[in-house]
Amino acid sequence: MRLLIIGTDDDGRSAIDRIEALDEGAEGASRGLLSAEVWASASERGALADRPRSAPLRPLDCRPGEVSWRFVHHAPGASIDLHRTDSIDCDTVLGGHVELGLEAGSVLLEPGDLVLIPGLAHRWLAGDEGSTLSVVLVGLEP
Repeated sequence: MRLLIIGTDDDGRSAIDRIEALDEGAEGASRGLLSAEVWASASERGALADRPRSAPLRPLDCRPGEVSWRFVHHAPGASIDLHRTDSIDCDTVLGGHVELGLEAGSVLLEPGDLVLIPGLAHRWLAGDEGSTLSVVLVGLEP
């Protein structure tokens, strides 16, 4: 299982900031429970206010401070163009494979991978079998 955090490169383009394995450092591995914090928001949202606005905004009807949990299925070969959202997107790949495209490269995601996209430009391209994701959105100020 991997966690991918999306950030920006030196030119301000959306890019992979880091990839971490999540199976290490888990807490509470007793009585069959394994728990690890994947990500926590900063106490200040100022850093997100300066995110680049290079891609078109795709409104998701998730207002600032609201949380929306969605189930997303991409048909085989489905493509979603480069866009951004005014949300922090916490995506988990449940099935299939999907390519996450960024302004500075792309990465193939597989079941169990988690991605944090803090309002930055990204696109999706589903694999031959399609893909299924669980997506939690936290609304941000536009």
